[in-house]
Amino acid sequence: MKLSIPRSEIAKVAGIYLITCHGNGHIYVGSAVCLSRRFNNHANMLTRNKHPAKYMQASYLKYGAESFEFTVLEKGVSLEALHDREQHYLDLYKSYDADIGFNTCRLAGRPPDLPLQDRIKNAIAWKGKR
Repeated sequence: MKLSIPRSEIAKVAGIYLITCHGNGHIYVGSAVCLSRRFNNHANMLTRNKHPAKYMQASYLKYGAESFEFTVLEKGVSLEALHDREQHYLDLYKSYDADIGFNTCRLAGRPPDLPLQDRIKNAIAWKGKR
């Protein structure tokens, strides 16, 4: 997967990102507390055939790593604004539409397989470790 910005510019920086598969044009919108860590996480899961976004994983296997690009849409986003900004781009790009993108949930910050209450508990626990 290609990174469209120097890694040093996204180390320890929160923001919103877009993953594009140039092989089929599909996209994925996401947010991260640390963009460089999230890039590594996506790249590693795809390489190991373990990505939870099954259609993205299938596209990666079909088109290869060179057809995927990680683009930073916004960097330096405050943690309080992260989900609001992600929601903005989900709505803008409609990447939750299966004909357009890989996102499986219309709502930012809420994985479809994790209830909201558990997501809140995880976020509180994570903040306590900082």
